[in-house]
Amino acid sequence: MRKLLLALMLVMPMARAVLVDGVAISVGNTVITRSEIDQRIRLTAFLNGETADTGEVSRREAAQRLIEQKLIAREMDLGHYPRRGSDAAQTMLDAWAKANYGGDPAALAARAAEYGLTPGEIGAELVWQSEFLTFLNLRFRPAVQVTDEQIRAYFMEKFAARMPAAQQEAALIELHPQIEEALTVEGSDRELDAWLRDQRQRTRIDYVDKSLLEPPAK
Repeated sequence: MRKLLLALMLVMPMARAVLVDGVAISVGNTVITRSEIDQRIRLTAFLNGETADTGEVSRREAAQRLIEQKLIAREMDLGHYPRRGSDAAQTMLDAWAKANYGGDPAALAARAAEYGLTPGEIGAELVWQSEFLTFLNLRFRPAVQVTDEQIRAYFMEKFAARMPAAQQEAALIELHPQIEEALTVEGSDRELDAWLRDQRQRTRIDYVDKSLLEPPAK
């Protein structure tokens, strides 16, 4: 028995060292691993149709996106925001494959493999994006109030110069819903950015991998 305990004591520190070695950043009581950062780079590149960039700047940007994702996911859980069911990933993946690959799962899987990804990972990303949009609309959109004055100012800045003055009032009425939606989205994004800045200040964020620290602003 004593030999067995000694063997376990020798093995456990080694296992712990392997685990810690994979941690890049701790965000409160959660962690971001190096593999998560690599996956984030590959997923973003795949969905944007770009070449995956694993350089230092790209890794820092991916790390910052993951920090924000951890903070948002925590708020989703604490606030009991709607989450997708376990079958949502496959349903959303099928719809996405139909829109982008003619519904051919083999073509999707082959393309994903070029990025070192599986269809399951892509499906999980689609679910996260959908959950995030729901969170954004429920958490921040109601706080945005768009006035007629703001809509008119936006119209004058973006559209008025393109048309004769006699047509502007009718165009403003026609474009009113579109402009209101654009300003609401911009306002929601500002509310989100302010909230994330506050959450970053309130949350302990430790960089195990110092290369992921953002350089100080000049």
